[in-house]
Amino acid sequence: LEDNNGNELSRFDMPKGIGIKEGSFLIEVFDNAGERLWFCDALNEEGTPNCAWDGIYRGVIVPQGAYVWKVKAEFLNGRTVHKTGTVTVLR
Repeated sequence: LEDNNGNELSRFDMPKGIGIKEGSFLIEVFDNAGERLWFCDALNEEGTPNCAWDGIYRGVIVPQGAYVWKVKAEFLNGRTVHKTGTVTVLR
């Protein structure tokens, strides 16, 4: 996997944040056809995302290429975040 800045990753770690409101966090990864390959809505006790995508879908490593991620979250202070980006899978 490679992030938006070209840094090689072994997994796609979640955006950082603390104090996210329970039940208001969702991150998803999609292929170029728009099929959702992975999602996570897990938070730890501090309200920080508690998951990472390893490039696997249905038990198989996805093909090399770019994938779209979307994240939305609402923080305890009322601030909301909606962002999208790409992650590139390289072998």
